[in-house]
Amino acid sequence: MSNEIEQEHLKTRYSKVFYRRSDCEHQSRYIHKYYLPQQLRKIIFPADIDGISNCFYEDCDFGLLHGGIPEHVPDCVIKYWDLEMEKRLDGKMVRQVLLAIAAYYTDDRAELTPEENQAAMNLNTWLGEWEKDLLNRCIQVSTDMERQVRSGNSWLSDYEIDMETEFYVRDDDACSDDNMPDGSRDDIDCHIGLLCTMKYLEHLPLFKKPEDDGHWYIGDGQNHNDRPRGSRDDEIYNTSHCATFHELFSHMHMPVKHAGRIGQIHTDIIVRHQNGFRIDLKGERAVAVRDEERIRKECVLCDDLTQKNYEFLRHVFQNPESIGLTLDSDGFANTAALIEKAGKAGTHLTHKMINDVIFSCYGKRFVASGFGSTIRCCTSVQEAEKILCMNEPHQ
Repeated sequence: MSNEIEQEHLKTRYSKVFYRRSDCEHQSRYIHKYYLPQQLRKIIFPADIDGISNCFYEDCDFGLLHGGIPEHVPDCVIKYWDLEMEKRLDGKMVRQVLLAIAAYYTDDRAELTPEENQAAMNLNTWLGEWEKDLLNRCIQVSTDMERQVRSGNSWLSDYEIDMETEFYVRDDDACSDDNMPDGSRDDIDCHIGLLCTMKYLEHLPLFKKPEDDGHWYIGDGQNHNDRPRGSRDDEIYNTSHCATFHELFSHMHMPVKHAGRIGQIHTDIIVRHQNGFRIDLKGERAVAVRDEERIRKECVLCDDLTQKNYEFLRHVFQNPESIGLTLDSDGFANTAALIEKAGKAGTHLTHKMINDVIFSCYGKRFVASGFGSTIRCCTSVQEAEKILCMNEPHQ
C-alpha cells in the first residue's frame, strides 16, 4: 500500500449518534458488557460502539465480519447529537473496539456445537410453556383492572400494564457475581450477570386471549422464526420459535450460541393506576368529569334493578321537589343528599348503584363530577356528550 493510499486509509473517521438512544442499543450493549476489555468500559459507551461500527462496517479493509482487523486503524470522532458534544478516540482504542465487535459477529454467526444447539432447543421449548402461564396471569390482571374501570370506581379512570423480564447468567458463568465479584463496578447495568432486560408494553396485543382474533405475541402458539429454512444447518434455526425466544435472539441480539448461559429469569408485571378528568372552567365553578369513551361504547346491558334506578333518577331530576332535592344553578345535585332524600322517600340508593346507572347502557344522559360528589341528568344524550367531549386532561 503506497504512502498516499495509507494516509487516506488512516484519515480520521466521523460518526453521529444519539448518546441516550443508539440505533443498535441492545447489540452494542451486549458487546460492551461481554466483549469489550474491562479497562475500556468506563471510557467507551454503547453509543460509541454504534458510531465506530457505522464508520467501518462496510469497509472491507477492516474485516468486522471475518475478524481480520488491521494493526493500524484511524482515529474516530463520535458526535453525540442529543448532547451537542463529541469525543475523539485514538486508533489504538478504536482497534480494540473493532476487535470486540468482530468477536461478537464471529460468535453470532458460528456453527453451534451439539451442546449449544440442545441448550437453545431446551430454552425455546421451556419459554413456550412459560409464555402460556405468563399470558394467563396477564389476562387475569388486565381483566381485573378493566372491571375496576368499568365499575365506576370514583378514582380510577384508566390503567397501563408493563412487563419486564430479566435474564441472568448461570452461577458458574465466567461473568457471574461469584466469578467476577468486581465486574459490576464497570458495568452499564451495575450488574455484570444481567444478560438483558426484555420489555413488553400493553399497546401490543399482549393481553388478549389466545383464541381472540389478532392475538400475536406471547403465548400465541405461532412460529416466530423468521429465518429462511435451510439457511443454517443447526436444528434450532429450522424449528418453530416462540415469541420470547425470537425476541431474545433476533431483537435483543444475544447470540444463539450463548443460550446456555441463561441461568435465571425474573419477570415483573407493573400495573399503573391512572386518574384523569375532563374539566370545564367556564361556569360559576369548575366541573370535572371522569369518563372513558370505551366505557360508554362497550358497556354491557344493565339488569332490572339498574333500569329501575335509571327511571327513578330521571324522574327525580325532572321533578327534584318530589323528594325535596335541590339542584344548583348548573343542574347538579349533591350525590350524598340525593341518596339521603331518596331513602327518606322510600327508594334505597348507594353510590355504587348510581355508578351502575352512569356506566350502563341507560346512563348516557348522566354526568358525574366533583370526584362523583355531584351528578347531573342532561336533557339529551347530545348535551351529555358535549360536556364529555371537551379536551382530555394531561395524563
